[in-house]
Amino acid sequence: MKRMIILALLLVALLGCEEDPTSPKNSFKFENQTSLTIWIYDDSKGFDDFRLDPYGTVILETKEIIPYFHHDDLVNGNRIYYDYNYDTEYDGAYIFHSFVNEVQYRVTGSCGLADICINNSDGGTEIYGDVELPAVYSYQYFNDWFVYVSAQNQTDSGSIKVEIYYKDNLFKQAESQGAYVIATASGSIGKEGEK
Repeated sequence: MKRMIILALLLVALLGCEEDPTSPKNSFKFENQTSLTIWIYDDSKGFDDFRLDPYGTVILETKEIIPYFHHDDLVNGNRIYYDYNYDTEYDGAYIFHSFVNEVQYRVTGSCGLADICINNSDGGTEIYGDVELPAVYSYQYFNDWFVYVSAQNQTDSGSIKVEIYYKDNLFKQAESQGAYVIATASGSIGKEGEK
């Protein structure tokens, strides 16, 4: 009889530990805004790994308050990153993007010849004299938070334009017209303290 009671109590205890299928789940949206396939890997055993197809969306339902995960950082030479957005329809949204160059400086103009000064990936200054235009300086990885490009027209006419691209998107630009004019663009890319 004692064995039956102990067995019954054990059975009740085990059944009480079963996961309640009606318990609430949190919903998270994973959206891929790239032309690349990205794999999402679970770090907390709260969900199964899954594939995020190009321009696709996956709604993840989990008991996790925050889904702990990692993802492919590099796909076909493109770096992958995501932004977290609060979404009223879901408990959160992870929007994935890609880029080839973290920072790129472009100098163009009808003058055809310029002196160029840039802030490089390590925070140092690089100066180039009598550069034929167009000129492009690309950094797949950029360790500094400050970006800067300045160019001076080295002829007696024409225009000069400088552009800074951050994660393949235009970030800052400036343009000047005339003999020996200077165009300068600069800004913070928000990485101070991240590295």
